Amino acid sequence: FGSSHFGPGSWRAHRAARAPRPSLPPAASGRRGCDWRQPGAQTPPPLAPGLPLRRGAAMSVVGRFRLIVPAATAKPSPKMGQALGPLGINMMTFCKEFNARTSKVRPEVPVQVTIVPRTDRTYKFFLRSPQVQWFVLRTARIPQGSAWGASKEPVGNITWKEVYHIARAKSMDPQLIGIPLRTLCMAVRGTAAAMGVAVTRELLPQFSKRDDQPVEELENLKKEIRLRNKAQKRPGKK
Repeated sequence: FGSSHFGPGSWRAHRAARAPRPSLPPAASGRRGCDWRQPGAQTPPPLAPGLPLRRGAAMSVVGRFRLIVPAATAKPSPKMGQALGPLGINMMTFCKEFNARTSKVRPEVPVQVTIVPRTDRTYKFFLRSPQVQWFVLRTARIPQGSAWGASKEPVGNITWKEVYHIARAKSMDPQLIGIPLRTLCMAVRGTAAAMGVAVTRELLPQFSKRDDQPVEELENLKKEIRLRNKAQKRPGKK
């Protein structure tokens, strides 16, 4: 390199010979209060030992766990204990809180529950409406759907008006807020078709007397079908 870069008349020599800029006091520099970078200034007090460095560090979320609990009639059970026991949640306390929040819901309705436990043994839970399958079975008055779906004859029938009301009920779920009702109606229609339930404008002739079946007997019919299937799977006695 030539003398123009490092010689006595270069810009580097002028920059090195320039007097340093005097530092301004905190009041003149525009800073409010005491400047901890100036000598003799008060430093902020240190954190007390044992306190978390950031908010929420002491109670992080473990995860999200989903359950289906009957409304207003929840009670401790082995199935619930398997889900709440490893999380350190008291079943009696959870059942009391759940029954209090679902006191205005029809009893025995399977409400979906999402539990969010934390590492400090505290938790919170959210409620959602029952599954679409439950709505379709109750509306069609059948104990269970078909295993063949829409490939064979339908086992039940619901109307588009009933599909609309099911979609209105599901639209109140937090994760479905803002989704158009048409989209929800098509999703309900797809679920019904997969269960072997036909969706028509009016009821089909073979299902015109479906409302004669009491809704209260659907659970008993479901249990009878389950026991019958279990008995058929057992090997015959010699």
